[in-house]
Amino acid sequence: TLYENFLPFKGAGQHAIDTPGGRIFQIEEESNGNTVIAGFDMESLNRILKQNNIFLALIILAFVILESALLASYLKYERFSFKKEREINRLKEVGALSSGFAHEFRNSLHSLTLLAKELDGEERRILLDETSRMKSIMDSLRLLNINDIEQ
Repeated sequence: TLYENFLPFKGAGQHAIDTPGGRIFQIEEESNGNTVIAGFDMESLNRILKQNNIFLALIILAFVILESALLASYLKYERFSFKKEREINRLKEVGALSSGFAHEFRNSLHSLTLLAKELDGEERRILLDETSRMKSIMDSLRLLNINDIEQ
């Protein structure tokens, strides 16, 4: 071969040499009382290194794409969570407002009921029926009071 006059180098360790056929990398080590010598063509090592670098770049690119997808999903979840929390707070405010309104309105209906008891005949019956109907509407409105919403 083009390298046979150059191998082996003398001495343990790692050696590199330029030859007419290209650059050679040699490793010489002692193992169990024997000397092991391995020689490699640097072009093949460089080719393997380049392939490994390409493979590593593709793995890094895959992780970047995966990380981007995870980040996008996380941001989407955070936006959803924020909107949900805002909606829950709005419903709680509506519930508190309707509960307060129902309470005040029922107080006025109670006064009307007491006044109706002072009346006689058809007016009394109509006023008591209407105040009773309005009280049931107010009871329905109080159902909007949402205190136990889970977030």
